[in-house]
Formats: sequence, C-alpha cells, structure tokens
Amino acid sequence: MIQQAFPASLHADLEKVLGVFYVGPWYLFWRKEFWNLNSQAIGPYVVNLDGTQFTIPYRIASYEPLANRVAALAPLQQTMLHCIFLRHNNGWVRQQHLSALLGSTADFVVPFTLPLLGEYVVEIIAVLDEYITGTVLANRARFANENEAYWQRTQRRVVSYWNEYYRHQYPRLADYPGTQLVHRIEAARMQLLKP
Repeated sequence: MIQQAFPASLHADLEKVLGVFYVGPWYLFWRKEFWNLNSQAIGPYVVNLDGTQFTIPYRIASYEPLANRVAALAPLQQTMLHCIFLRHNNGWVRQQHLSALLGSTADFVVPFTLPLLGEYVVEIIAVLDEYITGTVLANRARFANENEAYWQRTQRRVVSYWNEYYRHQYPRLADYPGTQLVHRIEAARMQLLKP
C-alpha cells in the first residue's frame, strides 16, 4: 500500500527506504489484520496531487529504524522516511519527524503534512505553524484547492478537536493555533482562486 502514497518516479527510492525498516512480529504496517480491525477508523485516505491520485495510510505501527541506517539514506530518501512516520500511531514520533521536515518544499510531502492539522496534538500544530510559510503555504493552498472535500473535512476536524480537547485552554475558537493556521491556508487558497 505504501507505494500508492508516493509518485511512481520515487518507487526505487521507496524500496531503499523500506529496506531500513525492521520487520518483526510486532510490525503491523503490512498486516491485513491492522487494516481490517478498524478499517473505518484508520483506513487510508485518498487525495490528489497535481492530477495524480495517492492513497496514504492513516496510521502505521512500527519501531523507528536505527539512526545509522537512516543516516545512510540519501536526503530525498530520508524525507520520504519522515513522511511515512508522519502517519505513525505515536504523536511524539509524528512531531519528531515533522520537525525533521522543516524547510522541505518537496511536493510529495504535502499529502503527509496537511492532515496533521486535523489531528488532536496541538504541539504538532505548533510545528506546522512554524513550517507552513511562504512556498510551503502556497503548496498547501494548492493542495487544498485540489482536494476541496478533504480540506473541508480537515477544517471540521480542527473545530472538533478544539471543542473536545482544547476549549478550556483556548476559550475562543479563533485563538486556537489550528484555527489560525486554517485561516492562513484558506486566505492563500482564496488568493489562488482569484482570476
């Protein structure tokens, strides 16, 4: 399934990335049971990027590869590995790998990073806020335009998670970091839609 998450031009690099993963009995990434157990809750999501459809796993469960194995990968391959771990079931792991992507403007990163906005970990949203500026903001706005239904669902999730977990910390929805980032992306999206 993970091949469907990256452009075909990167599949040779993806093979090298997957080669650094440890595969053991705890490894659920490829197990059919993992996907069928909660297929409605954690199934993959389908998005478009520059006219091509990609299927991204909602969550993976895997230990992170050893640092020396990751260091042996080319920079592009390391970026791909960080993208994969943005779908990890542990929020701390997602945050660490998002931080490693700061400064990356690769288009294939977009379908992995924007969904983090619609998740419940406000610390990840703070990293996103730092990351999504300039060219990266424009890329996210284009992605939102190309995936309007997905973008609307992400916005609804931002509101839901604010209401469920952060309403006490941010009494006004407008003050919640996720909402502020949504407004920035939405403003950039509207700019792109202007004739």
